[in-house]
Amino acid sequence: MWMMLVALGCGVLNGNEDHEDRQSLPPSEMAQRLNAVENPIQQLAMLSEYLAPDPQRSEALCPQLTAGPLRRRCVEVQVRPHLWTPRSVSTPHQRPARGPGSERSTPEQLPRPYQDVAAAPCSDCDTFFETIDRAAEAAHAGDGPQAVGLCRSIDETRWRRECMFKAAEVRMNTDVQESYTDAVSLCAESEAFLADCLVHLHTLRPTPHPLTTQPRRWTKLQGVVESVRMLWAQWDPAFGEVAEGQIWAGNLLVAVMETREMAGNPLDFLPPQAAPHLRSAIAFRLAYTGELSGIGLADAQARMDDILATRSRRRLRDPMPPILRNLTPIWTEDASNEQYIRTIPYLRNDRRAVSDDPDTDNALAILEGAARATPVAHRILQDGLEHPHPLIAQTAARLHHHLGGDRMDGSPNL
Repeated sequence: MWMMLVALGCGVLNGNEDHEDRQSLPPSEMAQRLNAVENPIQQLAMLSEYLAPDPQRSEALCPQLTAGPLRRRCVEVQVRPHLWTPRSVSTPHQRPARGPGSERSTPEQLPRPYQDVAAAPCSDCDTFFETIDRAAEAAHAGDGPQAVGLCRSIDETRWRRECMFKAAEVRMNTDVQESYTDAVSLCAESEAFLADCLVHLHTLRPTPHPLTTQPRRWTKLQGVVESVRMLWAQWDPAFGEVAEGQIWAGNLLVAVMETREMAGNPLDFLPPQAAPHLRSAIAFRLAYTGELSGIGLADAQARMDDILATRSRRRLRDPMPPILRNLTPIWTEDASNEQYIRTIPYLRNDRRAVSDDPDTDNALAILEGAARATPVAHRILQDGLEHPHPLIAQTAARLHHHLGGDRMDGSPNL
């Protein structure tokens, strides 16, 4: 694993090169130095040393590295913005309406079997990167106490939390029936990373092609949802509803973004609570491909209706777009009276308003996609602001405000 290679590489760094000098380099100069090093182990050691105190440097550094293993390792840090980005976090219990009250939700109650595990330093680990690697190996083997003990031996808070986070992810790569409780317990020790850690657990599931016509293809994902629901019923039922939504939101998003053709096939096999998340994914895909540009809300709704009514057998996949790696949340906290709006998880790191009426919910999903289109689908937002349905109009106003307009202005110049 690359963490182990980094640790081994620490011994081959040039002893005459000043550590502080490397830390002061801008990413462009550090990229030149890294690209000039021929030894891959030394490259990885230098990369980890440079990113350890400020992982956000990866955003500027990674694109300047020569394509290959080093650049891929850099991107592994770049796609984990929780390492440097503060999150708005709430619990579902903090608002009168159902659903998440911020971009990230945490439970009020969850299992903490590892809270008293003491630090257990790795005797032959030279850096905390190798300790993280050893903890992940222990978690994969089902030894949660050993993983937590290793992580707690890391002094630097950010990387101690990341160690718990990584261990939880690795544990979830095995059978969900056995591993989910262990993984949640590891997330519980990641402290400020808890909300992100739980989201990752809920979006690591293998999703079938969305155009499959075989119900059994969805059986495994539905089994995950059912298992998660039953476990949270014991711990925190309100968060269990959020967790279920995160599973549908994240996995259906990936499935829809990877398929070459969109259709409503999943509606034939999935429970009703998955339908709003399918609408979210399709609307986001329409925004991403530019299909919402220049049309009004009614035309966009008609396009959505056509997709959902279509059934297809063309099971072709495309690579997942890079945009899914770092989506910027929009609705990070409730403003005045928004705590009374029922919400569901949206995409991988956000939320949106939801309605039991399919037509209204189509409009809500389309508005969210329109605000994230490049360029923004202003005509759809304008139609939303003028819509007679209060929830549609309020959603459009909130999105318009996020994009720089006046809050709740009924007739902005978009």
